[in-house]
Amino acid sequence: MRVVTAHTMQEIDKRTIKEFGIPGLTLMENAGRSCVDEIIAEFGLKGSNRAVILAGKGNNGGDGYVIARLLSQKGWSVKVFILAEREQISGDAAANLDKLASNMINFCPHEGQLTALHIEEIYQADVIVDALLGTGLRSDVDGVYLEAIQLVNASGRPILSVDIPSGIHGT
Repeated sequence: MRVVTAHTMQEIDKRTIKEFGIPGLTLMENAGRSCVDEIIAEFGLKGSNRAVILAGKGNNGGDGYVIARLLSQKGWSVKVFILAEREQISGDAAANLDKLASNMINFCPHEGQLTALHIEEIYQADVIVDALLGTGLRSDVDGVYLEAIQLVNASGRPILSVDIPSGIHGT
């Protein structure tokens, strides 16, 4: 296995799409499927499994939407808390968001919108998927993103981060 910087990984993704003609949707599907394989290997398929996906507006969030869809297809109870407005999500991420059942999705774009109901779901989850911020993070985390990260870290629940834990700079 090779370890690369966030910048190098972004360049690899761009080249894969541009030079090899592999669509971004395919990359997103493959990333999501790999994460689901790891989740199933760790937690199994009990029929009562619960997952909370915390998703942002970018491609990291798009990976989270794929994970939510695939876990749901395997019988997991899945809740997706999106820390953005619907209109902020575009491209491949929006295409994958559109594939989710509406009863799985909660939009929480503003600080203070993670309510007791969200907190209860997080604390009852078998696994929390961190699909908030990926390798493109360029500034310090604040607002609803910081609120969510602190809440998840305090929950004591197992966390699977897509690409890199949110809030960590990959440089």
